[in-house]
Amino acid sequence: MPFLQYSPLFWGIHAKKDFSGCAKLLALKLFDDYNNHISARILLEAQKPHVYVINFDNVSLFDGLHCASIFGIDEIVANLVEVEDCDINQGDCCGNTPLAWAACNGHEGVVKMLGGGRDDVDSGKPENRGRMPLGGLSGEGTRKW
Repeated sequence: MPFLQYSPLFWGIHAKKDFSGCAKLLALKLFDDYNNHISARILLEAQKPHVYVINFDNVSLFDGLHCASIFGIDEIVANLVEVEDCDINQGDCCGNTPLAWAACNGHEGVVKMLGGGRDDVDSGKPENRGRMPLGGLSGEGTRKW
């Protein structure tokens, strides 16, 4: 069980260090069926100190785009936003959008990709604590994995 607890929390860090085509394919395959996946639940459980509420009844709202935004994996985010039915403004079971997760974790590249000049992104939608998502880049509340 230790590997099951470790891998959902740190796979993105390892993937970013040496991002390859194989890592991209594996991540996209995982995200094909990420809703209600055990690794999503473990990652969300680790967010408890940083979020007010996690509605585990709606964990299916936490998708691959939210996860890739938490880790700041630009290549995966770029792929996922191009998917036809992708809703960039979708709040997850914590009330956060992908933009809020990226900003909260200080991932400027993903924030620029999700918010920079896109007409379809609501950058004014507050995250789960009522703060504006881009406030996370000021250093306040920014945390790193």
